[in-house]
Amino acid sequence: MSPAQTAPAVQQAPRDERRCALAPRLEQVRLALPELLTEAARAGQHLRDGLRKRARRRLPLRGQVADRASARPACPRGAPATGVVTTPGDSR
Repeated sequence: MSPAQTAPAVQQAPRDERRCALAPRLEQVRLALPELLTEAARAGQHLRDGLRKRARRRLPLRGQVADRASARPACPRGAPATGVVTTPGDSR
């Protein structure tokens, strides 16, 4: 065998060794992935539910402390105040 022919075989041996060492661990990760994704989805849903519940409790409290007689905030750039026209009518 010439040196040019033995080089690929010498390079292939460490690759095969790494593949044999990693393959079982990768298979474990692949099998556990659906369960991990389900747990993550459940945690995300739990978080969203908690945030909605908190928002529902806080919204009435914010309405109670709001000062309805407050003036509209002035435009910081000095532009004229404008109203917003909506389907029900003018908001000024």
